[in-house]
Amino acid sequence: MSARIAGVAIAAGLLLSACATPGEQREADMAVLETLLPGHYDAANGMSLSIQRANAPFLGFHVFYIRERAAGAGERILRQELWSLSVVGKDIVQTIWVFKEPQRWNELASTPELFRIMLPADVKPRSGCEFTWKKDALHFSASNDARKCGSEERVDVNGDILTLVNAEVPVAVPFQRHGGG
Repeated sequence: MSARIAGVAIAAGLLLSACATPGEQREADMAVLETLLPGHYDAANGMSLSIQRANAPFLGFHVFYIRERAAGAGERILRQELWSLSVVGKDIVQTIWVFKEPQRWNELASTPELFRIMLPADVKPRSGCEFTWKKDALHFSASNDARKCGSEERVDVNGDILTLVNAEVPVAVPFQRHGGG
């Protein structure tokens, strides 16, 4: 997605929010976030991150498949999980779902039809590690409650830059989008 399309999506969200209730505002923010998240991202250290919509209705209507890969031979999968987003009161809340048998789902990115055979028993939530998304004029960020999750994590989305921050790793990893979702 180009920066221009992202700008149009954000502007549309701002217009929709002018007269919205807090719940309607979060729904408008969710629509913008759904256009910003999907894509393929690369980091300067050679790692790559892919975010794509996932058809997993048992987790909700706003579900994304996340896959992070290491640089180099074989591009080993470092992380794969599902993010489900929902409006809860005045917040957008993200639940992270991990696969009980991760290796079974290594082909999801290239074979999205596999989502059709996925069952609720194939995933489990990272208990206590829900993220709450916040938005300012041109930026989205999400963070968890370190006391409940055991470590502090954050995701920042600013146009075509997505940054992952983990308090256990002293350096934030910014990823630059290089293609559409």
